[in-house]
Amino acid sequence: MIKFLLEKEFKQLLRNSFLPKLIIGLPIMVLLVFPWAANQEIKDINLSIVNNDLTGYSERLIQKITSSGYFRLTNLSFSNAEALCSIKSGEADIILEIPKDFERNLTTEGVSRMMISANAVNGIKAGLGSSYLSAIVKEYADELWEKSAVSFAIPAPIPVINIATHNKFNPHLDYKIFMIPAFMVMLLNYHNRLSSRLKYCE
Repeated sequence: MIKFLLEKEFKQLLRNSFLPKLIIGLPIMVLLVFPWAANQEIKDINLSIVNNDLTGYSERLIQKITSSGYFRLTNLSFSNAEALCSIKSGEADIILEIPKDFERNLTTEGVSRMMISANAVNGIKAGLGSSYLSAIVKEYADELWEKSAVSFAIPAPIPVINIATHNKFNPHLDYKIFMIPAFMVMLLNYHNRLSSRLKYCE
């Protein structure tokens, strides 16, 4: 029974010149083209920086942010009102405000507050951009702490146990590998519907 059904399907497939091209060409396109075209990484986020400190620490932080490849510095101002105008005009997506005495607070107290404001019109871009920016600022703060600990012989902090997850499948969390199975399921559904309609038309 299965043999006759397979024979019937192959005859049906070879009788239609469009179906073999669809079965061979579309999966190749899905595997090779679609994962690269559907890019989920957000880059070139327009950033406005309010630098109220104007010291070496703040300048190095700005250089670190702009050299990350995710942000494009579109406005460098000295007032929050001017930065908000750049948000309203669409010139900037995120505002980073560096407070006054940023370097002095870091060197004397080891802590300094900064404010990150994101335009929530595009929620995904605002959320990911704020996360990227927070990660860069945290990395910069850790670098400064390590340098100050070495310079002033600060005792090392108490060790803390950190729990980290390790993914067996796709350990680097490359979005393209996650998208291929989803594309293949969509392709299978599309192919089943199309082939049934072609058979019905015949």
